[in-house]
Amino acid sequence: MKVLGISFGRRNQRSDVMVKEALFAAKAAGAEVQFINTVRMDIGHCRACDYCSRMRDKGETEIHCCMKDDYHKKHVWKLMESLLRHLFTQLVL
Repeated sequence: MKVLGISFGRRNQRSDVMVKEALFAAKAAGAEVQFINTVRMDIGHCRACDYCSRMRDKGETEIHCCMKDDYHKKHVWKLMESLLRHLFTQLVL
């Protein structure tokens, strides 16, 4: 089993500590764990420039954005995949 711990709080404060404690317990139970703190991420707001849509219309399979920030890093994709999987599971149940 894979467990992704996501903290939206300040670095090394209560939220981080609680998420990390849960990850330690999951790891002790045999899970593969990863920790992400979103506060340290630099993800800008959409500028509605339509760049991503134009790239998709040209046949690109990956999402491209004109802004160069943390959105394209792998851990953000893991975060999005985890959130979507959780939402889908909740909708199916």
